[in-house]
Amino acid sequence: MRSFTKILTALIVMSLFITSCKKDISEQTSTEFRTAADYDYSVVHEWNALWLDIERYATGYRPCPTANALGYVGLANYEATVNGLSGYRSLADIYNGLSIPKAFINQEYHWPTVVNAVNKYLYSRLFPEVEQPLYAKIKVLADKTKNCF
Repeated sequence: MRSFTKILTALIVMSLFITSCKKDISEQTSTEFRTAADYDYSVVHEWNALWLDIERYATGYRPCPTANALGYVGLANYEATVNGLSGYRSLADIYNGLSIPKAFINQEYHWPTVVNAVNKYLYSRLFPEVEQPLYAKIKVLADKTKNCF
C-alpha cells in the first residue's frame, strides 16, 4: 500500500508539472513577429510571486532595499521587452549612463524567455545573502520556466 501511495503521488506531481508547461508558440507560419503582448503573463506573475516569497524572509531587505531592488527589476523587465511592445519606447535616454543593448532588427524574440533570463540574472544578484532554500527557489523557477519553452 505504501508503494502505491508513492507511485500515485509521483504521477500527480508529474502530471501537474507537464500541464503547467504549455506551448505558446503557434504552429501557423506568419510573416509578422509576435509581440510581447501576444504571450501569456504567467512568467512575470511567477517571478513576482517568488519575489514576495523571498523578500518576506530575507533579513535586512525591508522596507527600503526591497523597494529599490524591485524598481530595478521592473525597469529591467520593461527595457528587455520594450522592443516587443508596439507603441512603447525605451527609457534609456532619460537616465544618464544607462546603456541598453539594442534588439536585432528583423529578429523574432520569445519574450517569456527574455523575461525569464532577466529575472534569473537579477534575482540571483539582488538576493546574494538569503538562506540557501530561498536562493534555490530562483534556480528552480528559472529551470522550470526554461523547460516549459
